[in-house]
Amino acid sequence: MTVQNTANGSNLLARQKAMAAVITTVILILFLAATAYVATADRIGRNYLVPEINQLLIETLTIQLQQQPLDLMAVKALLDSFAHHHQVDSIRLTQDSSQLVMQVPFDRYTSHELLQNGMYRQQLSTINGDFEIHIFNGVSLPGYYLADTISTSLIVAALSALLVFAMYVLIRRWQQQPYTDLRDQIKIAQQHNHDPTTPFQCQDPDLQPLVNSLNDLHWHLHRRHADLERAHKQAESARHRATTLARDSARINSDLEHEITVRSAMERQLAQTKALMDAIINAMPSALFALDQQGRLLLCNRQAEIWLGKRRQELAGFLLNELIPELAPLLTRARQRLTSGDDLDTPILQRRLSLDSLEAGLVTDSLVYALDQQQAAVAVVRIDDIRQRLQLEEMMVHSEKMLTVGGMAAGMAHEINNPLGAILQNLQNIKRRLGTGLKANHEVATKLNLDLRAVEEYLEEREVFKLMEHMREAGERAAAIIATMLNFSRRNHEHKEKTPVSQLVNNALTVARNDLGLHHIDISTASLKHLPDVSCIPGEIEQVLVNLIKNAQQSLAQPATAEANWQPTIRLNAWREGDFLCISVEDNGSGVDADQIGRIFEPFFTTKEVGTGTGLGLSVSYFIVTTHHQGDMYYRPADPHGACFVIKLPL
Repeated sequence: MTVQNTANGSNLLARQKAMAAVITTVILILFLAATAYVATADRIGRNYLVPEINQLLIETLTIQLQQQPLDLMAVKALLDSFAHHHQVDSIRLTQDSSQLVMQVPFDRYTSHELLQNGMYRQQLSTINGDFEIHIFNGVSLPGYYLADTISTSLIVAALSALLVFAMYVLIRRWQQQPYTDLRDQIKIAQQHNHDPTTPFQCQDPDLQPLVNSLNDLHWHLHRRHADLERAHKQAESARHRATTLARDSARINSDLEHEITVRSAMERQLAQTKALMDAIINAMPSALFALDQQGRLLLCNRQAEIWLGKRRQELAGFLLNELIPELAPLLTRARQRLTSGDDLDTPILQRRLSLDSLEAGLVTDSLVYALDQQQAAVAVVRIDDIRQRLQLEEMMVHSEKMLTVGGMAAGMAHEINNPLGAILQNLQNIKRRLGTGLKANHEVATKLNLDLRAVEEYLEEREVFKLMEHMREAGERAAAIIATMLNFSRRNHEHKEKTPVSQLVNNALTVARNDLGLHHIDISTASLKHLPDVSCIPGEIEQVLVNLIKNAQQSLAQPATAEANWQPTIRLNAWREGDFLCISVEDNGSGVDADQIGRIFEPFFTTKEVGTGTGLGLSVSYFIVTTHHQGDMYYRPADPHGACFVIKLPL
């Protein structure tokens, strides 16, 4: 029904197009005819009417000018009568080539407009003197002619439209007549049992293919009906025979029915099991290959198709060692074991086998299983992609290292904290016992005949007190570092506070400029005002930034390139990335070697010379970011050279 309605819509659209084309053609013909009429009338007026009117006017005017005495009023009346003609715009009469006698009409047109229409000039010699007449002829057709032409064209167009519509209706009726006859034949065939040997008839050759298709369809339907009747009769006969034999073979038939039911259920279960096994095998991320005795491919799963880039039907019969050359040694060992028949239950495994022929950088575990020799397939090859597993193993190893350093940091901090406290306490006592503020100091000095004031001045002059102050500051800084190391083994959220990013960066730069030699380094900072505040422990994040700036300063100690205009530069930037705030510290130094990138966050690993670095700066920073702030920290090379460390803190 949908196809039929679509066809009717298409025919109706075609009829509308045909009708519109005919009407457009008629209108175009009428327009061309009217244009031709107007052009012909204009040409007749210019070439024939205008000369005749001018000649008639000159002859009549000559007769009028020959009269004695000369009557100018009569001449003017004559010119007025001719000026009303649509082919005459104006008439000018002059005497002696310069004196204007009269002009009719006097002020209807300007001289420029009259010259555009065209002028006819004639010398007149009369008894009253020599005259010259100027006749300005009109070039346009009168309005009544155009109105009559348009009205006549409209009447002809209306009559033509009626005739075209009548012709369209008549042609449409002629066109529908074959369809009507064919429809009547189909209705009769539906109401009565139509003989398939008597075909439908149609005189229209355009409908003959449709009639032939209908005859074929009706013949096939009749044949199917006859087959169904024959089958029905056979079934009825069989039913009668079965009914006759049912009394004698009821038990046999019941057993047979039960067996058939059981077998059908088994077949359905087997089909479902096969479909389930195929679905499971195809869903496996491993590639499976079933091989015959010669190592030719019999069957494979979907993952194998994806890696080989062909369908399993196309892969059947190929040698697997030709499709995957890296498996040749493994398949050779499997063939030798199958031939000897030794230890067939143990699969042959080859770990971390690179299969670049399937995919660049693909690392796999490849296994070969032996099957029952009575089947066509004697072995199954399984290939597992272990790249993700290797990455997880590396991450687990790295996590174990980080957990280990937490325990080490806690143990080392406890061991160092006690002697460090003793050093600070004794330093404080030394400073108190060298001063003049204690009574016991004066008593001992008097007993030894020692001028305590002179000793104090000596210590001040030799800057001993200043050295002791530096020792105290260094000890307190070491104590702060130990306190930070003790916090590695526990999560600390209680001191987090909302802090602007600009404050963190500015404080870190202030500390770095005071403690490090950054005067020769160009430090640039991007705009940080548009970024949201981040929840963090400000002192720890500032410590991380200072460590990164210190690493950048140390990498810029030597020129990273041979360029003459190379200027050591440190760039600090921050941006928002989803639910994280990222802060980067980038330098244009020599960067980190590719073989050392995986170890830069390991404790005690350093690329500096012995005595220059401890290898704890980046590992401590990594723990602060990941453990205390649940963020992330990673390294990427800078462009065009140098190192860039990125800190990601959750918002």
